Amino acid sequence: MSEPEEGELSIRQMREELIRLRQENELLRQKLDALARRLFGKRSEQLDANQLLLLLQEAEAPGPAVGGVNSMPCRSSRRCPPASWSVAW
Repeated sequence: MSEPEEGELSIRQMREELIRLRQENELLRQKLDALARRLFGKRSEQLDANQLLLLLQEAEAPGPAVGGVNSMPCRSSRRCPPASWSVAW
C-alpha cells in the first residue's frame, strides 16, 4: 500500500478525534446525570404528608392560623424572633 496523502491523514485523524470527543462527551453526560439524580432525586422531591394537610386546611378555611405566628413556645431565645416581628395575616 502506498502512504496516505497528507489530506487523507488529516481526515483520518479528525475522525478519530471526533470519535474520542463523542465518547468523552457521553461519559461527561452520564456523570452529570448521576450528579443531578444525587442532588435532585426522589428524596428531594418527596412531600411530607403534614405539608399536604396544612395546604388542604388552608384551602378549606383561609385566614390566620389559630394563635398567630408566635403561638408555639420557643425553646431557645436565640431561635425565637422578637415579638415585634409578629405578623398578622
